[in-house]
Amino acid sequence: MKHLALRCRIPRPDRSVSVMLTMLAASAGAQARVWVVTSAPSGLQSAIDSATSGDTVLVKTSGNYAELLVDGKALTVIADVGVQVSCEATVQNLAASQRVCLRGLSFIPADPFDRNTPGLRAVNDQGTVSVFIALDGSF
Repeated sequence: MKHLALRCRIPRPDRSVSVMLTMLAASAGAQARVWVVTSAPSGLQSAIDSATSGDTVLVKTSGNYAELLVDGKALTVIADVGVQVSCEATVQNLAASQRVCLRGLSFIPADPFDRNTPGLRAVNDQGTVSVFIALDGSF
């Protein structure tokens, strides 16, 4: 069974990425890492490929990234405050116990004129894909 959770909220200015990352790392256990992406566009996929389940990928550079692929691992991918990240994304092969959280990203298909191809795809997933968006583009 596929689960796709979409949540919208009006952002609060008192939220900070560093506090949230600290909380995510603490809840995921001592082994979780935070991968910081400072180069576009290849840095994001490289960080995702290097990460292991439970890790967080923090994107600090705005840009249009090539296809983002999360394959069989539970990750959190977050765009930093004020950072605009656009990409086509595929989350695939999640086990039932795995969750991928995507926060602050914009999903666009590689060909924006192709109405048959979504900007975000969940393929062969038993786990959960959570997408957090805000009305003003922040998270």
